[in-house]
Amino acid sequence: MVAAAAGGPQAVRSERFALHRAATDLWEDRVTVSSPAADTPPARYDDLRAMVINCTLKRSPEVSNT
Repeated sequence: MVAAAAGGPQAVRSERFALHRAATDLWEDRVTVSSPAADTPPARYDDLRAMVINCTLKRSPEVSNT
């Protein structure tokens, strides 16, 4: 490695840390940007309904294991 020969292992670690920190800063800036969806209220589910049908798909004389 050229960087290791020039500055030693400590220089390599410092360079890696600087790159990691720069990438982390870019990611945090990306994540904290407000999106249009953040301004809308959460979805409401109080108007939903469910219908449960308990039946078998086998013909009538056959035994059902449901």
